[in-house]
Amino acid sequence: MRTEFWRRLRDVLGERYAIAPEQGERLAAHWEHLERWNRRINLTAIRDMETAVVRHYAESVALAMEIAAGRWRVLDVGSGAGFPGFPFAVVRPECEVILLESDVRKAVFLEESTAGTANCRVLNDRLERVSIRCDWLISRAVSRMDLAGGIGRLADRIGLLVSATGAAEWAKEIEVEKDVTLLFRPEAHVLVGRTRRSEPGTA
Repeated sequence: MRTEFWRRLRDVLGERYAIAPEQGERLAAHWEHLERWNRRINLTAIRDMETAVVRHYAESVALAMEIAAGRWRVLDVGSGAGFPGFPFAVVRPECEVILLESDVRKAVFLEESTAGTANCRVLNDRLERVSIRCDWLISRAVSRMDLAGGIGRLADRIGLLVSATGAAEWAKEIEVEKDVTLLFRPEAHVLVGRTRRSEPGTA
């Protein structure tokens, strides 16, 4: 099954988001772990590998690769089953990735499924209680309110996986530096930006 997963992921990512085979192997192992856990607790509504490759893994890889090069500290807000943070950690090993998840059971899954990934750690807490300063906040399908407790306070730069509607809404809230429509799933956008700078003479 891992061979099939990797073949499908490689095809979806294409040349633009190509990753190494060993990285694909680690993502395939994560999917196997997620499948087992998903029989006990609801970590994802996506049950088939074909859809998971696109919606969970390829989209997360795309976000990771659209963020500028650098040895960043990255906070994945509401990581859930590990997306987009775990694939980010796998394909951007120079970055420190923190998976923030408030649900205890999901946090336990994250601890198990990311074991051995040196640049990835899990934080079982709520965003408003976190005080770690980061370079980036990343998340997917979230509203401005979901990240309100972290934008500016924890990080000024933001990377999001959103729909076209979500991209339009976020464009009103942040300075968008990059809005990429994913060719392998055109309804999905990678949005990269930063908090709006205060105008001169304003608070």
